[in-house]
Amino acid sequence: LQTLYKNRYIQLPEIKKNKLFWHLVALFLVFLLATIFSVDPRFSLWGNPVRGGGLINFTFFIILAILSFFIIKEHDWPKIWSASIIVGILVSLVAIIQFYSLFDNIFIAVPNRPPATFGNSTFLAMYLLLLFFINLSLAIKKYVTTTSWKEKIVKNFYIPVLILFLYVIAISGSRAAYLGLLIGGI
Repeated sequence: LQTLYKNRYIQLPEIKKNKLFWHLVALFLVFLLATIFSVDPRFSLWGNPVRGGGLINFTFFIILAILSFFIIKEHDWPKIWSASIIVGILVSLVAIIQFYSLFDNIFIAVPNRPPATFGNSTFLAMYLLLLFFINLSLAIKKYVTTTSWKEKIVKNFYIPVLILFLYVIAISGSRAAYLGLLIGGI
């Protein structure tokens, strides 16, 4: 709020012209109406704690999206994608440790369908599926625009990460992720 108050990052004419902002507002209004006219408005408002649904949680996602697109500048996105990929690598390593029952005194051993830090193997697979395609697009971009030896090292970093994400998606056993890979590949 302090950032918005100072008006350093967001200009009001910029908000009025931005279609994404108005689409997100319309999406919020649709979900608000759906919550009001729901069969069980209390459940629609709060949702299930295990699944993380409900209008309250969804509103926070919309606010995050709006703030992300207005506050984060274009030159900041590569840093954000790199941080997301590093977190994905760490989560993948936890899943592999759980799958192979390494460090049993620290991590819970799960010999089939490891949940990693998500508590559910399907959530893990969906998270890595989204990161897989972001990583793939960054790898293709680096491959096309490679000129210096530093960029070649970065380019060679993306391929093992793609293989790691594919492997963890495979051991997660999520049919939805397999279908997502197929459709995303097409």
